[in-house]
Amino acid sequence: MQDQPQQHLSAGGVYKWLLWAFALACLLAVFPGLVMLFLFGMLPTLVAFWIDRTPQKYSAYCLGALNFSGVFPSLLELWTGKNNVAQAWEIISADPFNMAIMYGSAGVGMALYIFLPSLIVAFMTVIAQHRIADLRARQRE
Repeated sequence: MQDQPQQHLSAGGVYKWLLWAFALACLLAVFPGLVMLFLFGMLPTLVAFWIDRTPQKYSAYCLGALNFSGVFPSLLELWTGKNNVAQAWEIISADPFNMAIMYGSAGVGMALYIFLPSLIVAFMTVIAQHRIADLRARQRE
């Protein structure tokens, strides 16, 4: 008896990806400059979603939120300006400071994801030690 290959995408999963592809195609047709700038700026988030193997994808969410905050000023500049592909490419390539803000904010998000849990554990340990000392003092009384 031959083993049946497992399906990796259910019918709902295929429709979800088709819906996302259709939405991206519509946005690309209407706002090509915004989509191009958004995709170039959010590359660290896309990579984080691809690399993060956990089902919750917390690192990608943490990185993505701050990455979007770095991309947003450039999106506003494009939206209030000419709003075409040439202007988007101008924002991406002419001033390296724009890309530094986009990718730097993603770096801050990743740093928060890496370092914040250990800081919280240290803080909680100190609080627990103070509580133990307080309880021991009460116990002596």
